Parts: sequence; structure tokens; C-alpha cells
Amino acid sequence: MRQHIGGMRDKWRRRVVPTCGLRLAGHLQSELLGAEHTGHLEDLCDEELWPVVRATGTDFNRVRRQFGAENCTIHWTSTEAFVCSLSPPEAEKDEGPMSVIAGARIFSVMSMSFAPEQVRYTIDDLIFKSPWDAKTGVRQWKVVHIGGPTAPVE
Repeated sequence: MRQHIGGMRDKWRRRVVPTCGLRLAGHLQSELLGAEHTGHLEDLCDEELWPVVRATGTDFNRVRRQFGAENCTIHWTSTEAFVCSLSPPEAEKDEGPMSVIAGARIFSVMSMSFAPEQVRYTIDDLIFKSPWDAKTGVRQWKVVHIGGPTAPVE
């Protein structure tokens, strides 16, 4: 039984977290670049991260004005995602609610539609956090960190 659970956990780590992280990373980047309004992304982000994400969308206004929103798309040449962090359910500070953390490291080769000759090679980390309940499990994943590779903080 223990081996079976370990195998399921390994499959989950290799496929589910990276796949979800990969889709979300692509969606966030594409929306921040091309969408004039980004309020629909707020539910995906932790309340501390949301102001940063909103400001990033605003920063792309100049690019959208220069090239036109319809030309502000990302052309993905390749993407690969891997689990970079995974924590079991644990209590927040001062015995608060339980939460779990999972992270995906995404390696990408891409270019912007308005500058296809400028190929970019990127490594991004998306760290997710969710409240945890022993009976129902994960409630709702929210992005708590977007950035370059990071090491877990102990």
C-alpha cells in the first residue's frame, strides 16, 4: 500500500502540478501582455500578489498602444514544467488554518508576436498555496509567487 501511495504522489508531482502551472503561467503571461483589463485574473492570485500582477498588466499599456493589443501575443516555441517545491499540510503561524504549497518551475522558449526574431529563454517559478482541510483536501489554489527560480524558505 505504501508503495502505491508513493507512486500516486510521484505521478501527481510529475504531471498535475507542472501541467496546471504551465497552463496558468501561459495564461497569466498572455493576459498581462494582451488584455487591457486584468481584473478577471484577481481570483487566481493571493491578495498580497494581486497588486503586483495588476501593476504588471498596467505596465504593458505602453506596449499595447505601440503595437496594438491584437499584436501583443506570445508565440511559445517550447515549454517544460517540473515540480520545484511541495509541502505537506501544515499550520500557519500561531496555529492558524492548515495550508499546502506546491510550486512549478517552467522552462520556456518564446517570442512576442511583434518581435518574433527576439527569442527569449526563460525559467519561471509559480508557487501556489491553498487552504487545507483534512476532510475535503485542497480548497482553492492561489498563486503566491511568480518569478525566477527560488529556493524554499525554511
